[in-house]
Order: sequence, then C-alpha cells, then structure tokens
Amino acid sequence: MSRRCRVPVLLAALAAVLSASAAADPGPDAALDEAVLQRDWPAVAARATGDGPAARMLRGHAYLALNRNDESVCLFAGLDPDAGGEWARWTRAFLSRHPGAPMAHYLRGDALARQGEMEQAIAQFGWGLVPGRGDALLLNARGVAQAVAKNWSAATVDLDAAHGLADALANQGVVALLQGQAATRAVERFDRALAEAPRFTLARSGRAIAQLALGQIGAAQSDAAAAIGAGACLPELIGRAVERAVAEFDARQRRPTSDEDEAPGVSMVASLEAIKKGRMGGVDRLARIVGDNPALAPMVARELQRIAVADPDLGRRVRNRLELGRDVLGPTGPVRAVVDLFKGVSVSAGLQGSPSTKPPPGRTATSAHAGVSVSFADFSKDVQGWVGRAHAGYQLLAPKPTRPGVWPEGRIGGASSNAAAARWDLGDGPAVAEFGLLYRAQALPAR
Repeated sequence: MSRRCRVPVLLAALAAVLSASAAADPGPDAALDEAVLQRDWPAVAARATGDGPAARMLRGHAYLALNRNDESVCLFAGLDPDAGGEWARWTRAFLSRHPGAPMAHYLRGDALARQGEMEQAIAQFGWGLVPGRGDALLLNARGVAQAVAKNWSAATVDLDAAHGLADALANQGVVALLQGQAATRAVERFDRALAEAPRFTLARSGRAIAQLALGQIGAAQSDAAAAIGAGACLPELIGRAVERAVAEFDARQRRPTSDEDEAPGVSMVASLEAIKKGRMGGVDRLARIVGDNPALAPMVARELQRIAVADPDLGRRVRNRLELGRDVLGPTGPVRAVVDLFKGVSVSAGLQGSPSTKPPPGRTATSAHAGVSVSFADFSKDVQGWVGRAHAGYQLLAPKPTRPGVWPEGRIGGASSNAAAARWDLGDGPAVAEFGLLYRAQALPAR
C-alpha cells in the first residue's frame, strides 16, 4: 500500500479512537475531584456526565448518598462486568492523586469489592475511616463487604453505626433476613429506610419477604406489586423475583402436607437432605420425629453436628432454628398460649380448617359445613400432646450451654431470635435479598 493510500486508513483509525474516547470517561477534572472530596453530591451528579463506567459509578454513589436509591441501584446494576477494570483504573488514579483522602479510599474499596476482592475492599474502607468520626458511606460499604464475606458480627456493627443513610438501614434489614434474625427487626429497618427514601424498591422488596414470615401476605403482595411497577431496571432486577417468591409462599401455605405419614427413618433421611440444601423446615420435621421417637435423638444429633462442621454458616442457622422452636413451643410460647385458650372448654362446635394450620398427627381439620363437631376440650388435649412431643424433640436436639463450641455462635451483633418475634429463615422457602451497593453475592433465588 502506498503512503498516500495509508493516510485515509490512518485517519479512519484515529477517528475511531477519538470516537471511543468521547464515550469513555474523561481525564482528570479538578472541579469533579474537589466535589467528590468535599462530598458535594449534587455537584458530583451534575459534573459526572457521559456513559463511561467512572461517570456512571460516580453518579451512582452521588445518588446513594442523596438517598435517591432507585436511581443509584440501576446505575450500579448496569455496570458491564467487562467495564469493571476501567472503574478500577479510575479509582486507582484518583487515589494516587489524593492519597489518604477518605473518599479516595471509599471509591477504591468499592471498585475492589465489585471485582470480588472483599478482603482488600474491607481494608480500603477501613483506611478511609477517621477515628471518632462516624462516616456513613464508608461504614455502609464496609458493612456490605463484611456481609458478603459472611463476617456477620462485623457487618452488623458497621451497618448499625452508619447513621442517616437509607441504604444502610435497608442493608441492616437484608442482614437480618440472611441471618434468620427476627422478621420484626427486618421490617422495622426496611420501614425506616423507606421513611428516608420512599422510592427505594430494594427496601420495599426486602420488606415483602420479611412480611411473609409474619403471615402478612396481603402486605407482602402490595409491596411486590409496587416493586413490579417501579419502572427502570427494577422489575427485572428484583421485582419479578419478589412477585414469584410471594406467590410461591402463598401456594405453599395452601398446600397440605403429609410428611407425618412417612416412616420415621425415611422422613429423617429426607429431612437431613433438606437441611443440607438449606431448607430449615427439615429441622422442624426432625424435632417432631425425635419427639415421637426419642431413641433417634443421638443419631440425629450426630448428623446435625456433621452438617455444622462441614458448613459452619448452615450450622448456625440450624442452631437458631432449634432454639427458636424450643422457645416457641415452650411453656411461655405463643403456641402453648393458644392451647391454653381451649383448656376447660367443653362446648362442641365445628372447626373450620385454616390453610396455614397443621392439625395434630392422626387428626384432620374439620369443617362446620361437613356437619362434624369436635369438642374443644378433646382438641386441646390432642394439640397439647402434639406440642409437648415436638417441644421435647427440640429440647433433645437443641445445643446445651454445657457443650460450648458444638454449634457456631448464633447471636449476631447482640440480636437473637425470641418467642415474641417471628423469625424468617431464607432456607425455608422463597428468598430474595439484595444490597443497595449490590456486590452481587447476596442475590438469592427463590428456592
């Protein structure tokens, strides 16, 4: 090719490079740098223009700081994985221009977390924190990274200290769900997040899941519908998954169960397999089996111990479930209180079975329309026997204080489940939870 012929080719290549550069992030902008360092988030959102990774991420962090959470999460979710390297390079250069600046460490840690480097990200966030100064953005980001790394206690401490940030409140709710803490705690955190940021679909979606645990199906359906109607990226990101989760939970509540009819050995094996897959309903079935067949307790305890050794996080959830069941069915538990209502009542009346109520073994819920009458006194006696056996099973399997270290510690950040507050375990059914920063590890499918 002659020199004259090469000129148009070179010009075309130069034009392509210039065109790509126009779409990419601009070079250093002193005014933008200063806005980030001073946390002038409206200015950051206005100056970080364009569709390049750095511009999009800077706008995302500005919107998160301003509690414009639906806008921030769509910008974060829209980051192409292949563009993560460009964001990492931008943050590295920003940190080199402003060494030691808290916001430089914050953005650098964010880039590392998006690349899956959680330990390095946690370190960066820590370097940006100034002793004695509560920094909500850094504490929130470090809390999310700690949660993704399953450092639950550290995550709870950081998120609880990130005051004034709607995302931190919602993330506290997500951690409560992931750790099987009281569903009431999760709802309260999501409520507070929505009070700070009414347009916060991830908080609304998380609240829908927590509401399922409390039997508030109507409220959960309402929040799921709002997530579907949120627009932008949100229906596909989270809304449809929550809608499916609510529908699956509702269908499960209406579906009759027949595991009581299985032979104990068969049901025990099936329950253990369910637990290994993270379904905590298997723990409840094992407690009922052991309550009816106490001789199986040592074998079941050994199998649960093997599960806990193989997966400490799953072991913690099993422990929580055993302790909750023991409390709920104990002398002061709500189920016992319901049984007490029937004591001494001798009036016979038809019973209308509820889709969410499971009758005692050997009995079926009856309907007044069928013309069958059941004595409340007899019914109370049967239920009391069933509750007593189930409680005995939980007592036999629950970890004892005299055996420290057998199960991983179940109390997280000073919070624990109790008989007065229903608790939701994500392994028990449909589960959807997302952190506002995403960091993707906790996008849980319905199961």
